[in-house]
Amino acid sequence: MVVVLNILGEKLFSKVTVTDVSSFVIEAIDSYTRLSPGTYFVIASSNSNLFHRKLVIK
Repeated sequence: MVVVLNILGEKLFSKVTVTDVSSFVIEAIDSYTRLSPGTYFVIASSNSNLFHRKLVIK
């Protein structure tokens, strides 16, 4: 799962990838807008790990 939030916490992008036991992959993508210059937060998960980073676009 990957989610991009703006500084106000509004979701601008999300992508979820699920692989079942038979290795069948399902992807769901929601792209709301192109990212304008500004500060964003990226949250991603893989297995049981959660990652978060600040992203600055100039």
